[in-house]
Amino acid sequence: MTKKLTYEELEQRVKELEKEAIGRKEVEDAVKQSTIYLDIMGDALMVLDSQARVIKINKAFSKIWGYTPNEVYGKPVFGLFQKEELPKHKSEMENALKEGDLRM
Repeated sequence: MTKKLTYEELEQRVKELEKEAIGRKEVEDAVKQSTIYLDIMGDALMVLDSQARVIKINKAFSKIWGYTPNEVYGKPVFGLFQKEELPKHKSEMENALKEGDLRM
């Protein structure tokens, strides 16, 4: 059987949960703000996971490349390019991984 908590212990736990909730709200607000900044950029932006699958695109990417988020999220990035363009893009991405920046 579990031990019943004292009033003080419960009060402390409530304070901890309130701090967690405030922290989560701050993170959610920061994510929303970042999304706004990314979407007002004029440059196309695509974020990939470690398996080279698309996890985020901004509005400029959709406008320039013609893909909606639902069409690309979770898809391998190389499936978005024409076959004749693949070697060029793969080379650019390998360089980007080494240098930490990719501009196409």
